[in-house]
Amino acid sequence: MKPFMILWFALLLGACASQPIGSVAGGECKLTSAPPYAVRGKTTYDQGWIDDTTEALVRGCKQPRPKKRPAELDSKHRDAKKMTARK
Repeated sequence: MKPFMILWFALLLGACASQPIGSVAGGECKLTSAPPYAVRGKTTYDQGWIDDTTEALVRGCKQPRPKKRPAELDSKHRDAKKMTARK
């Protein structure tokens, strides 16, 4: 019984000394990037999620903070073709 207890404790302590599997070798920051400008959610919940996610990317992944939101994004009458055109 004593050898079994020693083996059991060795396994438990060995598991505590190993590296946790919490990351894919730091690749999680490569999956997405912070938005180029401030994003607005439709609801308070949406805005909270956007703010938390953007802040995590800025602080945790050292990505650039979004710039001020362009005024043309908030105008009432937007030209869809103009807004989706890539520069």
